[in-house]
Amino acid sequence: MTNFKQWEGFEGRIWKEEINTRDFIQKNYKPYDGDSSFLAGPTEATNKLWGALQALQKRNAPRTAYWTWRPMSSPP
Repeated sequence: MTNFKQWEGFEGRIWKEEINTRDFIQKNYKPYDGDSSFLAGPTEATNKLWGALQALQKRNAPRTAYWTWRPMSSPP
């Protein structure tokens, strides 16, 4: 079994031997009961990108076509 330094402190064995996300989560999930004070606000780059996206959405909204799907009738 491979053991990397980065894995120290994590529980479980199966996820270390094969790709097994479920086992990793089952063995290592711990609920967070704190608040959101650890979160950082958006960066200037994020705000710039979000502004550009909103401008594109406004510009494209009138051009958006809504299609209704209708099944074709079956051949006789």
